[in-house]
Amino acid sequence: MAWTRQTEEEYSIVGTWRYNFRSGYCEMTLKKNGTGYEVEYDEEDEDSEDYGEYQTFKYTYRNDKLTIIYDDDDDSETTRIIWVNKNKFIADIADENSTWVRQ
Repeated sequence: MAWTRQTEEEYSIVGTWRYNFRSGYCEMTLKKNGTGYEVEYDEEDEDSEDYGEYQTFKYTYRNDKLTIIYDDDDDSETTRIIWVNKNKFIADIADENSTWVRQ
């Protein structure tokens, strides 16, 4: 018997997610209406103007692909999402993986 997801809602990308890295963390909130925001705290950049920078964006999520378009410069980023469970996913961006946990 093959493993299948129970419901799409159970594996919803909507919510607040956190990624911890060596010198800090990033939190990202994805809203039901296709908008969101993220903030990154990196101790190595603590004295820079980018420390704690708040960025807003629009996003789409289809077929386990998350595309984010940042409001400030219209740059976009597409990430393949690999679900570990309903509260954790791995973002696979150009051979760099990051693990995000629901908050």
